[in-house]
Amino acid sequence: MPAVSRATRLGAVASVLLVALLAVSGCGVLDSNTASPGPSATTSTGPTADPTALPQTCQLLTADEVKSLTGLTVEDQAPSDEDGKRGYEWTLGLKHLVVELGVTSESLFKDEADGYDVVEGVGDQAYVQRALLFARKGTTSIYVDAPGEDDAAQTETAKKVALKVIEKLGS
Repeated sequence: MPAVSRATRLGAVASVLLVALLAVSGCGVLDSNTASPGPSATTSTGPTADPTALPQTCQLLTADEVKSLTGLTVEDQAPSDEDGKRGYEWTLGLKHLVVELGVTSESLFKDEADGYDVVEGVGDQAYVQRALLFARKGTTSIYVDAPGEDDAAQTETAKKVALKVIEKLGS
């Protein structure tokens, strides 16, 4: 029997641990059909102010939904939670889709979006700057960086993604 190098064994262990970590976090590596809306971002009295109560972003969009929204096949996906936000990045060939959820308020969101272009029909408020979409539904902020051939195409894809996320969050 050929000897297996230590590096090969360590690589295999690291791969198993990564898959286990993603499974424990509620997000499979390429689970294309079984997204669960996860815990609701709202409580019986309204939206939550606790970012850890937000659903895992990957639970809101399946790989099939990402393909339907972007026209691109998901090759990889990974969580990108940081700074009190729930984020997820899907690799679509040489392009990426990034969605982040956070907690905000109407006044804070408006202040942060000063100077951005208003986007109608997405959540309670939405703005775009250089094809990056920032939307608010209740106290949930939604950031979308979507693929596209130009700023207009990126913005349209980002709007579709944000609307799907808002639909999954519930009203």
